Amino acid sequence: MTEDLAFGEGLTMFEEPEDYQQPKPQPTLVTFTRHAANVPHGSPSAVELRLLGNHPLWGHILWNAAKHFTHYFDARKALVQNKTVLELGAGAALPSIVAALNGARKVVVTDYPDVDLLGNIEYNLAHSVPALMKQGTVQHAGYIWGYDPTPLLQHVAPPGTNAADVLTMPAKFDVVILCDLIFNHSQHRNMLQSCQQCLTTDPAKPGKAFVFFTHHRPNLAHCDMAFFDLARDKFGFKVEHILSDQLEPMFAQDPGDPMVRATVHGYQLTKPLPTAAPSPS
Repeated sequence: MTEDLAFGEGLTMFEEPEDYQQPKPQPTLVTFTRHAANVPHGSPSAVELRLLGNHPLWGHILWNAAKHFTHYFDARKALVQNKTVLELGAGAALPSIVAALNGARKVVVTDYPDVDLLGNIEYNLAHSVPALMKQGTVQHAGYIWGYDPTPLLQHVAPPGTNAADVLTMPAKFDVVILCDLIFNHSQHRNMLQSCQQCLTTDPAKPGKAFVFFTHHRPNLAHCDMAFFDLARDKFGFKVEHILSDQLEPMFAQDPGDPMVRATVHGYQLTKPLPTAAPSPS
C-alpha cells in the first residue's frame, strides 16, 4: 500500500474517521408510577426500568399496552395473588415485576433468546425485585413462541416431576401475559400454541391469557383482530373483550387515525378444559 492511496487528512483508504460510525445508543431509564390507591403498604409506589438504547425487537420502548395492563392488574390483585404467571415477549418486564410485587407465587419472564434483551430483563428484575429473584419466585428465560415449552413449565412443576410428564400435568401457569405482541401477524398461531400448552387445565381454576394491544397500524387492524378469531375458532379459547381506553398515540407522526393509535384494548382468553372421553356403551 503506497501513500498516494491515502484520502482525507492522514487516512489510508481502509481507515475510518473517528466519527464515521454512529455510537451505539445508550440505555435509558424510565419510571412507571403506580396509582396510589392500588399500592399496598410497604410496596414501592414506582418502578424504575432500564430500556435498551435501540433494538430491532422493540426492547427500547415501554409500550402503552404494558403500562395500561399493569395498572389493570394492580387494581385487581386477586388475578395474580398466589398464582403462577408467565409473560411472553416481556421487553422491560413491567407487568411481571408488578405481578411479583402483588403476591404472585411464581413469575417466569420470557423474551426472544437475545443476549441484550435477556440481559436487560435480568437488570430490571435485579433492581426491582431482588429478594424475590434471589429466592426463585421470579425467574427469566429465553423463549421462542411456538417452541417446546417444557423448560418453562419445569419452573412450576412439582419437585421430582419427570420432564416427559411436564406437558401433560394439569397445573401449569394460571396466567399468561401478552402485551403489544399481536402486531406480529405471522406469529399468531405460535403465540396461541404457547398459550394453549402453558396454561393450566385445572377445572377449578382454568388458565387465562391477558392480551393488551394497540392498533399501531390502523390499516392493518383487521389483521390484529384475526388473532382472536384464530384463538376462538382453532384453539377453542373463550374470548372476552374487557376494556378499551384511550391514552395518547405512542408515535405522533405515524400514519392513520390518531384516535385508533391512541386506544389500548384488552382481551381475556380462557383456556378450554379438556373434553371428557365418552363413556363406553
